[in-house]
Amino acid sequence: MKMFWAERRVNVLLGAAIAAVASAGTCVVSQASIVTLIPTDIVHSSGSPGAVGTLSLTITTDVAGGVDADFALGTLGQPFDALNTWWFMVDSVNANHLTFTELSRVGTFSGPAAPNQRATPASQIDGVADYYNTWLNGFGGFESGDSITYHITSSAGTLTPEDFLTLDGSTSGAYSPKGIYSTAVLIDAGASSETQTGELYVEGGGSTGATPEPASLGLLGLGTAAMLVRKRRK
Repeated sequence: MKMFWAERRVNVLLGAAIAAVASAGTCVVSQASIVTLIPTDIVHSSGSPGAVGTLSLTITTDVAGGVDADFALGTLGQPFDALNTWWFMVDSVNANHLTFTELSRVGTFSGPAAPNQRATPASQIDGVADYYNTWLNGFGGFESGDSITYHITSSAGTLTPEDFLTLDGSTSGAYSPKGIYSTAVLIDAGASSETQTGELYVEGGGSTGATPEPASLGLLGLGTAAMLVRKRRK
C-alpha cells in the first residue's frame, strides 16, 4: 500500500512537471540572446606586427533591460601588443542613442575614454577601409587577459544583442549593403618592448546563440528529478 501511494505521488509530480512545461511552452523556449563578435581578418598592417591573437566582444540580454557588452582580450600575438581602439556597429535606430555604464574590468589598464558614437558610420578604421558608428579608444595597457564590461541602454527604445550585428558602411555617412563586418580593432604591436613596432587592423563578423532562462531550466529540472525518482523506485 505504501509503495502504491509513493508511486502515485511520483506520478503526480512527474505529471505536474510535464504539464507545467507544456503549458508554459513560451517559457521553455524563452532564451537570453547572445551575440559574439570576433575580429579575425587582417585588413591592414604596418611595421612588424605579430599574429592577431584572440579577441571577442560578447553581447548578452540584461534582464533589467538593455544589454551587457564584454570586451575581452584572450591572447595577443606578441608580448607587448596592446589594444588601441575597438569599433563596432549598432543599427540605425539606436545609433548615437546609447548610454554606457561600466560594470567591471579585469586588468590594470587605464581608460578607455568616453565611448564615441555617431548617427551614421563615420569612423574609418585605417583611412582606407570600412566605417563604423560606435567605438572605444584611449586605452592604456589593455593587453592579453584584460577585459571590460559595460551595461548599454538606448534612449531610442528596446536594445537587443542582435542590433549589434549591423554591418559596417563602405562609405562615410551611409549604411551600405556592401559592408561585410560588424566589428574591428586596432592593435599597437610591440615585439620586445613597450615601443610600438607596428599596427594591426583586424575586422570580423558575429554569430548568435541563446541560453535557456532560469525558469525554463527549473521546470526541466523538476521533470528530470521526477523521472529519476520513478526509475529508482522501479
